[in-house]
Amino acid sequence: SFEQGVEDKNNTPKSQVATDKGKLEAPAGSEAPKADLSPSGEQSSARTAVSIAHAKLLTGQLKAPKTHFEFERQWRELRAEPGLRRTLLVKVLGPRRTANIFSRTAPTADLLLEMAACLASSGEDAEEALSVLIELSAVQGMDMTVMFLGRTEKAALASHLESLAKASASANEVSFVASVATARRRLGIV
Repeated sequence: SFEQGVEDKNNTPKSQVATDKGKLEAPAGSEAPKADLSPSGEQSSARTAVSIAHAKLLTGQLKAPKTHFEFERQWRELRAEPGLRRTLLVKVLGPRRTANIFSRTAPTADLLLEMAACLASSGEDAEEALSVLIELSAVQGMDMTVMFLGRTEKAALASHLESLAKASASANEVSFVASVATARRRLGIV
């Protein structure tokens, strides 16, 4: 591999290295900074996670998965970085693309709970995070996933949904309340 100049004819930044296969990667030894996960640094850690995810997107390390299997692989890879998991769901994929990934195969009960917990983990972008959960509740096969949830798992899912609803700016809009009620019904939370 070789290091690119400040800008070459392809406008490649110097901070990226071209591999033998032509793929751009971050130079060896350079890592994105770790997010501060302390309670006092929640908002700054969310911003840091977004900037880390942005850096990984630019270097090709964090790509939007196209299938359920790609999503699960990437989800497992990001296990140690919850901020990046949330960024993957909210910023990289968004509500529609997340629902499209699971259009043929609904997430497992465990994955659904992990996703809901991840989405509820920060107050930032609560409306967008809630939209992801609402769209996800509408995928085909979700009723089967919900059947495998126990009482405590349903309670945890309800808690995550409610915390997102409370943190959302649209909490008082009639259409928003109806969407949350529909999601509660689809997710078996009565």
